[in-house]
Amino acid sequence: MSSAGAGVRFAPGPFKYNGRVAIALVPALLVAAGLGGRVVMGILTIGTMLWYIMDAMQYREGSITVGWGTLLLAQGGVMLNIFYTIQNRPIALSFLIILMTGALLMVTGMWVTVQFRFIQMQYPAVVLAFERQVLTASLPVAAVMQAIGIAAVTDLGEVPYYLCAVLCLMYYVLARPLESSFHQAKTGRTIGGKTAPPAEAIIQVGASLLVWVLVCRTAVILSWSQAPAACA
Repeated sequence: MSSAGAGVRFAPGPFKYNGRVAIALVPALLVAAGLGGRVVMGILTIGTMLWYIMDAMQYREGSITVGWGTLLLAQGGVMLNIFYTIQNRPIALSFLIILMTGALLMVTGMWVTVQFRFIQMQYPAVVLAFERQVLTASLPVAAVMQAIGIAAVTDLGEVPYYLCAVLCLMYYVLARPLESSFHQAKTGRTIGGKTAPPAEAIIQVGASLLVWVLVCRTAVILSWSQAPAACA
């Protein structure tokens, strides 16, 4: 199937950046599981086991259904736990956590979807869109979630230093130009690189700015939540 670019063809195959995406999303998923408590940990564990069993049995449609269903149930578990403990944190922080866990699980679902060859064969445009979203959204979403996780296990004053190291690593693995896993061409088509059209470049710059806004806002809200305890 021809793509929009001249001389570029869609080529189903393995997703080449699983390791890079895992560096960003797996720690963020652990933070989300911690926020959701034992219920969410159980949902993710059982859902992952069912997903692998169905995938091993070559039941592809059931496997992807279980994957997305697990993520939806996990989001519901996180929301219930956040609402149950909403008195322990500022309301703005609670809604920020719900928003970011939803974005994280959505990106994770897209990451799972691009692994399936039958999806690649039947819906190539969807796979290309999901691939672009995974490679561009993993960094900002993971940055916010990992900032929350770092703040939970370290002193608030040390969070910027650890977060700086994490952001440098994620920038190295995800923010540089990456060639699509599903394009065959003499000159590789890049994602997030200098060959992007002006409209896409504006979106990418806006996403980068959004990273810092969300991270700084998270730090400010965490500081507000710590202030009463320090004054007590």
